[in-house]
Amino acid sequence: INPVFKIAKGMDLRLTWGYVKDLSVDSVSRKIQGSIDRDEIANKIVVRGNQPVLNEKVTWLQKWLKETATESEIKAFLKFATGSTSLAAATQITVDAQAHASPLLTSSTCNRCI
Repeated sequence: INPVFKIAKGMDLRLTWGYVKDLSVDSVSRKIQGSIDRDEIANKIVVRGNQPVLNEKVTWLQKWLKETATESEIKAFLKFATGSTSLAAATQITVDAQAHASPLLTSSTCNRCI
């Protein structure tokens, strides 16, 4: 039996052999567990609307994620931004300006919005 089919069966997922026969264990694992790929995470951070100041800050954040951040720092960022230490395949992190007095960042995991 294909390892992916075993995983699906073990998770009690109702998948047909036709659906899983060509999937690799790695691709299924990434869909289930998420990713901590630097480029993928950085590329999934977007700014809502045309906000030049935020664009500049997000560009810095993306560069830091790609070039400087350690794995533990990336996981801490993801935990703050998404509530998980990995990034699910369909997740996008949206940065939006907030009109409040505090200079501290807030995060809403329901909308994946910083």
